[in-house]
Amino acid sequence: MKSWQLLILYTLVTVSGTASANMVGSDAQNFSPTQDGLDFVTVHSSETLDPGIFNFGVFVNYAQNTFPAYSGSGSAPSQSVFDKNDSFTSADFNFAVGLRKDLQVGMSFPYIIDQTFDTKMNLGRFEGSGTSEIRAAVKYRLSPEFHGWGVATVLSMNQNRIKNNPYVGEDAGPATNLEFAFDKDLGKWNFAVNVGHRWRKPGDPVAGAGIDPLPNQYLASAAASYLITSIDTKLIMEIYGSQPTKSTANLTNRQGSSFEALVGLKHDFTRNLAFHVGGGTELAHGTSTPDWRVYTGINYAFGPVFDQASRVFETRSAKMVSFTVLDLQFEFNSAQLTPESRKIVDELVSRIQATRPINRVVVEGHTDSVGNATYNLNLSLQRAETIKKILIERVPLAADKVNAVGKGETEPLADNGNYQGRQKNRRVEVKVE
Repeated sequence: MKSWQLLILYTLVTVSGTASANMVGSDAQNFSPTQDGLDFVTVHSSETLDPGIFNFGVFVNYAQNTFPAYSGSGSAPSQSVFDKNDSFTSADFNFAVGLRKDLQVGMSFPYIIDQTFDTKMNLGRFEGSGTSEIRAAVKYRLSPEFHGWGVATVLSMNQNRIKNNPYVGEDAGPATNLEFAFDKDLGKWNFAVNVGHRWRKPGDPVAGAGIDPLPNQYLASAAASYLITSIDTKLIMEIYGSQPTKSTANLTNRQGSSFEALVGLKHDFTRNLAFHVGGGTELAHGTSTPDWRVYTGINYAFGPVFDQASRVFETRSAKMVSFTVLDLQFEFNSAQLTPESRKIVDELVSRIQATRPINRVVVEGHTDSVGNATYNLNLSLQRAETIKKILIERVPLAADKVNAVGKGETEPLADNGNYQGRQKNRRVEVKVE
């Protein structure tokens, strides 16, 4: 790893010690969007951001009756869907960047926008607004796959910034989380499972809160998504939960557990900008589980910014040499190459010139799923024709030896439901026999 990559990694892990994933977010709530914005909302996939790709996310969520109705120094009221005892509005500001093909780092800054409470609940200590914590995370993708599932580890830390927070106690240290993310891609369907453990450094109990600081916790979640290519939208379904490793003096395992469900939509407005909207509810009444929740957010991704690796990938067999060309940039809705693509085309031509003998060449054009399928098929053929013309002129090759084929969006290499997946699918494949 390069020295500047190590510097970024060290800084993010030590600045405040933290990270983002479901159930390892603020102790005041359980909704915590992932920093990379790749596949789901709060559940990690095993995929990491490619080197030099950045993602920025902003999410806002409103939850009603999130605080548990425990008896503290006085009686606590019962909660119901139609009787608001408390409400919680917050925002999450997320950032992540890929350092290597299997490693990313990120930070999150949750911000409490507004809180309201029934005066009978004696929860005035939570009034006000501001940053609730700081998080930093490192995700490392393991290889090879495990029985067809991708596998990654996510190491994260959370530093509480809420004063007199009874969930962590006074002068508490950061919480450390280790999770394993498993996911499987089945075309338009994606599935993921996260399991992990959270180690806490609780402080002294907050006087009068009636809640002991939470102990260590087991973490688990699952997600499924379906890509509706006709409208560039993903349907996302998630379940996430946690359970303390032990009971405390006034908090049973059941009371300290959390179990929520979420359903949402992720719509790609552009190839870079994704919009989220959805809602959720508690599946069992416990710590920070709301009667209902609604959320909205955006993820904006771009890059690669600093990765200078080759974008021409070669595979060989006994009868064929195949070149997959990524990141060829064309003018918008056009088959005209941009000036930035000249270096990549130069490399492709050089590679083919070094491949002898050449009996036949097939150039395949591929697109992502954004836009009309028929239009994409025609556009992919036009782009294949562009590369065909370049090869005939510069390799050079006889025109009758080169064939151009348009594949459109029919043969994706990666998930069309996120930025870098679409980027990989917009490619040209050159097969030399």
